Amino acid sequence: MISDARALEVLRVHKGDVFVGVLRRTPHGASFAYLPEYVSQGDTPQRRIAFGMPVRQVPCEVRGVNLHPYFAGLLPEGLRLAALIKRTKTSPDDRFTLLAAAGGDAIGDVWASAADGAQNAPTDSAQEPAVELDPRNLGSVRFRDILERQLDSGEPVAVPGALPKVSAARLTIPVREGTPGRHYILKLSTPEMPRLVENECFFMRAARAVGIQTARVKRVKDAVREADLVVERFDRRPFQASNLARLTSKLGCHREQLPSIGFATKQTRDLERTLVERIGHLSAQAG
Repeated sequence: MISDARALEVLRVHKGDVFVGVLRRTPHGASFAYLPEYVSQGDTPQRRIAFGMPVRQVPCEVRGVNLHPYFAGLLPEGLRLAALIKRTKTSPDDRFTLLAAAGGDAIGDVWASAADGAQNAPTDSAQEPAVELDPRNLGSVRFRDILERQLDSGEPVAVPGALPKVSAARLTIPVREGTPGRHYILKLSTPEMPRLVENECFFMRAARAVGIQTARVKRVKDAVREADLVVERFDRRPFQASNLARLTSKLGCHREQLPSIGFATKQTRDLERTLVERIGHLSAQAG
């Protein structure tokens, strides 16, 4: 984590291992500008950091808030956000500082660093802030203890969720297994929202069963028999032994430059419609 993120006025923005632009604080908000050499190579959806942020010379500015919706969508939520705010000694509205502190391990292949900081994303899977767990011996550990230690350590982990109420209750831990490069999100259940992870597991598997591409999930239990959910990260893939590739985020809120909170309702409606259409098609074929 950057020691004094509040003092930073400029961040470098990277896409994978490519330095693509600069994000600046302004008196009225924030401004992002692609580098001239990046702009000179043209605009395609694949080269944009977000679908709603085309590659062009004109800076993309926001006023009234100090971070664009896309970048705000890279921030953690729930307990992780609260821990990040406390550790950076800032306010929830100071999203630029929060990104400066945790943007090096954001979801997808877009990440941020200090202007005089690292120029390349970590490629060794062991460098990413994730707890290593043996999938054959999960019953010997208590996941909640791992989460508490990770929050106390101040590791710059940004794992966003979709709904603030859900993400505040569903506790998440980045983990990796012994297999080099395999990274997962461990979602912990809580008494306040019983059977939440069972519900997510059911619908993730139902979506995959009708042909919708989803992350692979598995229910697990720890030493105190709490049912939790392991989700394979779709934005991290191993290559060349222990090396790690960051992949573009496929989240609709990121593609459309919407904050994840505002996108949740639209995302749910679209998923419901797709499931109904797919199930109806399969039922017609069976009949």
